[in-house]
Amino acid sequence: MRCSSSEALAARAQFVGHIFGSRVQTVGALLPLLAKRAGLPDAAAPPQVWEEVKSEPAVMCDCLSHAETLFGCQLEHGDILIVQAAVAEARASAGPRACLR
Repeated sequence: MRCSSSEALAARAQFVGHIFGSRVQTVGALLPLLAKRAGLPDAAAPPQVWEEVKSEPAVMCDCLSHAETLFGCQLEHGDILIVQAAVAEARASAGPRACLR
């Protein structure tokens, strides 16, 4: 998986590295590593994780459940994840603010 960090209030994304995980590992188990790689501050709310499903002609992302396994999320080698600090629920439903190009 390629991981990127998205700043919720600024339309900016950056590459933060590759992560390999077991298919039985949950998204939640990866959160500490994802947050550290993204440089997110320690917060009461865990970061949000999105999968880039489609990039052309427009970027489309799905929010990933922290309780779901990587296999259950249908994540596989080469998938792109976007990580951002938790934001208000109303804004969270709109997806990550930054688009990867």
